[in-house]
Amino acid sequence: MAWCKRILADVQCGQGSHTEAMRNLTEAKAVFETIGLRSGAAECAQGLGDVLCGQHRFEDAIRQLEEAKAVFVSIGDRYNQAGCNRSLADVLSGQGRRAEAQAMLIRARELYEEIKLPKMVEECTEALRRLLSRKEALAG
Repeated sequence: MAWCKRILADVQCGQGSHTEAMRNLTEAKAVFETIGLRSGAAECAQGLGDVLCGQHRFEDAIRQLEEAKAVFVSIGDRYNQAGCNRSLADVLSGQGRRAEAQAMLIRARELYEEIKLPKMVEECTEALRRLLSRKEALAG
């Protein structure tokens, strides 16, 4: 049931139904926590963080993403850890915290390199280029 709610939330996000997605992610996260499935709860926290970022609720997004990242680090899930770093970079950039966003993107890129995902490495490199060009434009 929890996995179904998690997947449904992804579909709802894609359709712009963020309120319903938040409800399903919150419910699924609670179920995963109750049954002790930390990775499932962390995936829900990551999804919540992404939705909250899209709603410009940056502090709440950071809290969810940091929670998820801590679990992924503890269980050795480098792929999802990198994804949290990417999402955190988006949140931090949205807050104008570009140096912190840059550090998150660099760490995400390193993790993607470690697990041999060149497409994701390139996406991080491109995101770093965009971030640095915005940084230069603001300084200029």
